[in-house]
Amino acid sequence: MLQRVPVVPALARHRTERGADLPGLAAVAGYVVAFCAELEGIRTEVDKLLEFVREKDLDLASTFHPDDLLPFAPVSFRDFMIYEAHAIVAERVLRRRRRC
Repeated sequence: MLQRVPVVPALARHRTERGADLPGLAAVAGYVVAFCAELEGIRTEVDKLLEFVREKDLDLASTFHPDDLLPFAPVSFRDFMIYEAHAIVAERVLRRRRRC
């Protein structure tokens, strides 16, 4: 079964309860593009975190904040996430528009 796991709160619980950090995963946890780019390198840490969440049967739904996490609102998801370079340029353009 597919389970949504908010990575940052799950990492905090893992650090608190296991006394161990997952440094590769922690470095990219808040950045979707970096997370996807590094997925193969952090696969074992992701598996450890998911195993921890399942083992403890953690309910992290209340830790997920549903508000927008981006400092801007893309016109559409398709326009925003075509390529990493496009995402970076689009973010700059949208940020510049927001200032006007």
